[in-house]
Amino acid sequence: MDAGEDLVRGFRSSPAVERVVFGMTLSFSVTVAASRALNYVRERRRFMPRVRSFGRTLAMIPSDNRLRIHHFVPGTAIAFTAGCVALVLHPSRANQWWSVPFGAGVAMTVDELPIMTGRNNPYWGEERYALMLYVTGTVAVSGLLAVFLRRGRHIRRGG
Repeated sequence: MDAGEDLVRGFRSSPAVERVVFGMTLSFSVTVAASRALNYVRERRRFMPRVRSFGRTLAMIPSDNRLRIHHFVPGTAIAFTAGCVALVLHPSRANQWWSVPFGAGVAMTVDELPIMTGRNNPYWGEERYALMLYVTGTVAVSGLLAVFLRRGRHIRRGG
């Protein structure tokens, strides 16, 4: 048997909570990577992107760059926390599927958090932020994949 079959066997025999968290973290990582890649390609196809970026930077010099938390930021955090808790505490087959769009929605919102908090032109200056989001999600996905693989191998051996 190969690792792929062990992985599938381990995934299918995992508790529903693990499958829900896997769906959320996988869709989170893929969405962050895809949204940044699409925006990078789109920005590079625009007319004179470097000149435009330089112009934006010059325009932002005199302004202050203080953090401003608008009321929708904590509201979003509360809604996402409640949704995550609901998916994890009441795992079901349907929640495995709902975890995927939930993770994608969280990723799209969290990716825009610097803009939502009022930072001036943060989108192209915060590649480290996007990388941190992607790495965090990918580490979680990798850990769950390792658990699934180990569980599948254990089942195959008759344990």
